[in-house]
Amino acid sequence: MNITCEKNKLLKILSISMNSVSERTTVEALKCFKLETKSNLLIITTNNLKTNIICTLDAQVDSEGVTLVHAKTFYNIVSKLPSEEVSMYLSENNTLLISSGESTFNIFTANPEEFPENMVIDEYKEIVLSKDVFKDMVRRVSFAASEEEEKVILNGVLLDISSEKKKIVFVAADGYRLAKDDIKFEGKDSLKAIIPIKTIKEIISIFSIKETDSIKIRLSDDKILFIIEDIQMYSRLINGQFPDYNLLIPKEKNLDIKINRKEFLDACERINIIAQRNSYMVKVELVNKALVISSITPDFGDGSEKLSIVYEGDNNINVVFNVRLMMDVLKSLESDYVKIEIINDEKPLVIKEDNNQEYIYIMMPIKVKR
Repeated sequence: MNITCEKNKLLKILSISMNSVSERTTVEALKCFKLETKSNLLIITTNNLKTNIICTLDAQVDSEGVTLVHAKTFYNIVSKLPSEEVSMYLSENNTLLISSGESTFNIFTANPEEFPENMVIDEYKEIVLSKDVFKDMVRRVSFAASEEEEKVILNGVLLDISSEKKKIVFVAADGYRLAKDDIKFEGKDSLKAIIPIKTIKEIISIFSIKETDSIKIRLSDDKILFIIEDIQMYSRLINGQFPDYNLLIPKEKNLDIKINRKEFLDACERINIIAQRNSYMVKVELVNKALVISSITPDFGDGSEKLSIVYEGDNNINVVFNVRLMMDVLKSLESDYVKIEIINDEKPLVIKEDNNQEYIYIMMPIKVKR
């Protein structure tokens, strides 16, 4: 192997590939980049057995070859190189010579045959989405996914495509809340898949590095493949049945509140100074046609704030909830106003965007003794 490529382009690819490097493993090959040259391309592969990323980069290839290098070491070296070009030469004794400007490094390599085979999707269904649409939808729901290991089914985002209803739905839940968003979509296939939340975060990080307009998604029974230009990311899906989110969405309401999102978020953040010392509990109630948000922490203090609202329905309702769960959704939305639908102090609250009725966030209240 004897190649030359641009440092900055190489560094971008390496930062993407690092997402599938496993440092907490006894298998040394999983800690490595697989470097392979074909024609005028450098192919960089990482695989942690759950996700598998394959990236290609234009390069001047004088001789082809394949090797494994310790990913973190290689990345750190490339990031500190002084010149705009990087040259790499694999010697007969299997050390990789890396040179740039007046800097040279020799690092030991490993046997590429020890590297796991790439994931493969033979039979699949394919959809193509706008990058902005995909990124926006998963951002608005993924924060609601559970991070508790025992809730395996809820450790991901449900992708639900319905050819009959002509829409794509993204859903995430953790047992205390649920976030759902959907868009119109014309497709001939219906399918459901639970994408691990870690995979979702890795795709979003790729978007921050890679400029692209669209994302191609291929789905099989147990794997998913994301194709973003010259990057392929495979991931295993979460196996199991996601809860029927349609059954969890309340069909009634006794109080409908319209409130400025930013003002409500700011108030929640201020009240949280008190609430965080008492399990993040806050209460909202209507007082003189205004919304009052308050929190009391015994032996510490209390706080309250009054907010202007527009409302319809029962003005005697008051609800206690976890303010962190409310702040999460208010931060993820962008509309000027949100609607809060309340049944009573025991049933789930529903938060909707004023300009997007397709988005729904459901949050369980905290039951307290009266």
